[in-house]
Amino acid sequence: MLWLRIKTLNASFKFRDNQTQNGTESTNQGTLMLKAKPKIKRRHKGPFAAGLAVLFNLSMIAGPVLAVRAAYTAFGGEVYGYSPTEATLDLTKREMDKAFGALIPSGADKRTYWSSLVSESLDENDVSAARGFLLAADAMLGSEDKATLNAAINDRARQALGPNAQLRAAQAAANDGTEAGNPIREQKLNEARIAAALTLLPDAVRVRYERMTSTLGVAMRNASEFATGAITGESETLVGVGGAVTADFFVLGDVRDLSIQSMRWLNNEPVDMFLVSISGIGLALTAATVSSGGSTASAKAGASLLKAAKRSSRINPKLMLHFERQFEAALPKAVLRRNLDAVLSGQSGLTKQTDDVLGAFKSALKSDAAKVLADDLVQVQAIAAKTSPSFALKMLGTAEDATDLRRARQLVDAGGDRAAALVKRMGVKALRVAKTAVKWTQELYQQVAAMLAALAMLGLSAVISLVRSFRPREER
Repeated sequence: MLWLRIKTLNASFKFRDNQTQNGTESTNQGTLMLKAKPKIKRRHKGPFAAGLAVLFNLSMIAGPVLAVRAAYTAFGGEVYGYSPTEATLDLTKREMDKAFGALIPSGADKRTYWSSLVSESLDENDVSAARGFLLAADAMLGSEDKATLNAAINDRARQALGPNAQLRAAQAAANDGTEAGNPIREQKLNEARIAAALTLLPDAVRVRYERMTSTLGVAMRNASEFATGAITGESETLVGVGGAVTADFFVLGDVRDLSIQSMRWLNNEPVDMFLVSISGIGLALTAATVSSGGSTASAKAGASLLKAAKRSSRINPKLMLHFERQFEAALPKAVLRRNLDAVLSGQSGLTKQTDDVLGAFKSALKSDAAKVLADDLVQVQAIAAKTSPSFALKMLGTAEDATDLRRARQLVDAGGDRAAALVKRMGVKALRVAKTAVKWTQELYQQVAAMLAALAMLGLSAVISLVRSFRPREER
């Protein structure tokens, strides 16, 4: 019995142990099953990634293209030419006022410093710059002097333009003393401004200006300079340059000299091809090779000014390189040499020779490239017409490319002789004062909207790619 009881107890303990072991294993298996992550089948990401890449690349291409197109619509539109709007000129006038005001050093007496600038210009016989500083007095003087100046301008404008001019004179005084579309009124208002500004100068400076700008004084000072410029083609003054330009319009002399220089070039003798090219192109230009923005006479006058600048070594080397490239495009040397060789072989008569040489230049001239060159020459002549030939030569020594020439013309169109004064003090930096006002049209709005949309898509695709790159990768 005892043995049976012990055996029964042993069997009972084994049963409990088995149950305990089975429970523990079940619990462990359950725990493992809870801890184990279920395998999730990875979805295929190929189409989404490919689409995102295509969107990113298209946005990268479309954004800059649309930006260039919008900039072209806003600021350009012509391969060559010059057509500033009234808004552009008004904006440039305001920027010029700011630039003139900034010329006065901090702490300096404004009236004294302004008077010294006028005096320095007269010392250098630069009457255009002196006039420019007088016209800029309103932007450079202090508040008390400015009030006195504007009152004097109003009085003198009424005397010059009649009793009904008071309001117009006041408006002109607040807007650079000019009135667009009426050159006669503009001239009279500028004369009123200069006369009013002269009253604020020291007596010695005022008397010297009046003497230098009087009819007799100008005639006596300029007679010898005109003759010197006409004979040598070189001068540092307005009238001397005028003599050089006038001499260039004696066509027979130019064509004869062109024939001589062309013959020397064919014989490989040393010649200045810059002068030969500008002379030949100037003579070969016709109405068909000048854009609608200018005339043949204007382009030829610009060519004469460029020729005078080269003769007197007053042209900026960068601008000279620009024109040399234009000469080669408009008048290829290989074509010109072939034409000249054909017409000058066996020639002896001077009259026939000159006619044939001119014909060789005309036949070698490339019309499209000649139009671009002629437009640059028109800008040079327009600068001289608004200010003086001497200032045009100064700009040829200051400008570095065709863009600078157009900026210079915009300055003189906006401010006349004020441009000469500003360039005198600021140099090439003065050209940055010329501003372009954007005319917002429906086309420009659409282009800007499309550009912004392309940039937004570019940014969105970049952000999506960045966010997805931080997500943990799923198991296969």
